[in-house]
Amino acid sequence: MSRLCVSVEAIADALRAADDDATKLVSRLTPNQADWRPSSQSWSIRQCFDHLAQTNTIFADSLQEAVSRSKKSGGSTSQITPGWFGSFFVAKMEPPVTTKFKNPPKVTPSASGNIQDALAAFKKSHELVRKVLESSANVDLNRVRFRSPFLSILSFSVGTGLLTINAHDRRHIWQAERIAALPEFPPS
Repeated sequence: MSRLCVSVEAIADALRAADDDATKLVSRLTPNQADWRPSSQSWSIRQCFDHLAQTNTIFADSLQEAVSRSKKSGGSTSQITPGWFGSFFVAKMEPPVTTKFKNPPKVTPSASGNIQDALAAFKKSHELVRKVLESSANVDLNRVRFRSPFLSILSFSVGTGLLTINAHDRRHIWQAERIAALPEFPPS
């Protein structure tokens, strides 16, 4: 597997792209379509965004805490270069989905809700991630580490955490788009 090397600007660009993709998808949905589930074991489109909002918020809090604890190095990180395991983990998050992960209960989406609220929460979670990027201008994001808020035996660099958020966004937006493309998806 080749090693990832991604600019900090590309992370911010990916957040904007995810916001745009989510807005575009949600803008054409009725409430019934947003909550439609292909099966009882599947999530709806709204649940995908609810899950992303919850996960990103928790991740951003952990990343911000690590950045706040770190000693400012006086330099900045222009390229995120995770190690082998970090690259492997991020790659497993990317669509098309080939590896399923057990969903932690604390980020299980609610059974019902409003798609516009889920979209707003998703975008708000990205604002928290952007604050991490802003506050880490003088921090080596490849060295400062944080413990996974979902599996405490894992720790990653803050840079790897940011890449994970981007990949996780793409994973569930891909899932939501696939739901909307199913032949049995309810008509408008």
